[in-house]
Amino acid sequence: MKVLEYWENKFEESEVENALVITKDNKVYKISGKEDRVRPEIIPELDKAIVTHNHPIKETNYGFSTDDTEFFEKQKISVLRLEDNGYIYQLTDLDDYIDEVNTKAVKMDLENYYHWYAANFAKNKGYGYRRIKNEREKS
Repeated sequence: MKVLEYWENKFEESEVENALVITKDNKVYKISGKEDRVRPEIIPELDKAIVTHNHPIKETNYGFSTDDTEFFEKQKISVLRLEDNGYIYQLTDLDDYIDEVNTKAVKMDLENYYHWYAANFAKNKGYGYRRIKNEREKS
């Protein structure tokens, strides 16, 4: 977790997407992308890996994109994390805990739509999902 959190903190202010991959054999890869895309699938050992990435402030929807959830499932990732300036998000196949999303109590803006989307994706597929307010100190 310390390695993930260190790099997530570094990625947070970046104007491009970045990813960190930790394979099940504990190999670590750092990948830089473009404003709206990073391609961790270039790493051949993604099965059961832990992957974290950022969405730059200009590009974030405040949640996992459909590309993110498809990548998680297709590559058989164990933990997919995302950090932006608002939240830290996590999809996992290690448990099935899902943050509750009360759609009647919140305005369904883009931020809450993507939170709802990820929670429903996890529920329908048997994965776990969390969204935590990002309150880390900036580096």
